[in-house]
Parts: sequence; C-alpha cells; structure tokens
Amino acid sequence: MKKEKVSIYGLSFENGVPSFNLRITMEFDYYRINNQIQDLNKEYNMQHIAIPADILPDNNEEIVVMHRYVERYVKHYKSDFYVLDMLTYFKFNCKVIWVLRDNGTNMIGVENEETIMVLEHYADRCKAIFLIDNGRFKKVTLNKAIEIFNKSKITSN
Repeated sequence: MKKEKVSIYGLSFENGVPSFNLRITMEFDYYRINNQIQDLNKEYNMQHIAIPADILPDNNEEIVVMHRYVERYVKHYKSDFYVLDMLTYFKFNCKVIWVLRDNGTNMIGVENEETIMVLEHYADRCKAIFLIDNGRFKKVTLNKAIEIFNKSKITSN
C-alpha cells in the first residue's frame, strides 16, 4: 500500500489575513509528521499543519476556520487536528462530523460506520460538535449529529 504524501505548511496571520507557507512534502507517518510539525513550530514560531499534498490550502478557507476553533476549544492534544484532521476531511470529500474536546479532536466521515461509536464514546467530553459540509460549518448537538449519521446511513444503502 502506497503511503499518502502530505505537505506541511506554516500558518501565519498578518493584519488578520491568513497565509500558508509550504515547508516540506513527505510520506505520511503519524510520528514523523508530528515530530516535524513540532520542530517547525519551534523553528518558525508559528503553527504548522499537514495537508494532503494534492490540496492547495489557499483554496480552502475552512482550514483557517477549523484552526480558529481548535485554538478556541482544544486545550491539549491539538496535534489531532494539525497532523490528522485534514487527511480525514479530504478523504471523506469534505463532509464530516467534527468533535472538539479539551483533549483533542475527532473528525469522522458522516457515512463512516465508526461515527456513532466515536460520538457515543466522547459524548460527555464534547466542547463542540460541527457538521462540516464543503466548507460550511453548522454547530450541532450530539443528538443532531447522531440523527445526521442515521439519515446518511439510510440514504447510502
């Protein structure tokens, strides 16, 4: 199985305007990417994020919106977002349920069988849950997220 390539970008803001700065493209390996991002964060004094190599971040404003939500809601394990979530987001064609907790994030495809298990497992720890559909964000309750999953399961059968 061929490993997916990711590009690591620095995310900076000048007068509130975001800018992505390509640093490196490499094969995805969670620990290597996580270590690379940590090193780049220190070297450049800015946050870095892994994005599938074939995706241009400047064309996807939702990446910046997600970054802002992570900084607002997540206290620990932000690497869930900066290392993994963009791969998941684009793998599921930009239609996901996104769970934000004090201790990390979970991004799952709306039609993914694991969705219900993740929602139930983290139900009491959710700071926010969003339905993200091609860059459109809708904050939803746990019950609404479960309803969305159940409806997508019915329509995909």
